[in-house]
Amino acid sequence: MRDALMNMIIYQGDTEFASVEQQRNLFANRATEWDRRALTRVMIEEMRHGWQMCALLIDFFGSSGKVEAQKCSSAARLRTNDCSALQRRCR
Repeated sequence: MRDALMNMIIYQGDTEFASVEQQRNLFANRATEWDRRALTRVMIEEMRHGWQMCALLIDFFGSSGKVEAQKCSSAARLRTNDCSALQRRCR
């Protein structure tokens, strides 16, 4: 049960970060300023959810959770050019 839950959290976090990556193309091709602001809010929420999944892994799954959170957050940093700026906005 523990492993299944951990895997679900890992996949959820990865999906959240991947969603931000996919939406970057939409951001670059936005139709209006309103669209850009709306998409920014969505991307910030997706990134925040990804970081929350990493926090769950770290807080509740010991050393194996820390390893998986590091993998997930490292992949997110590779995917996004300005991940830290989005993370600062989430605070």
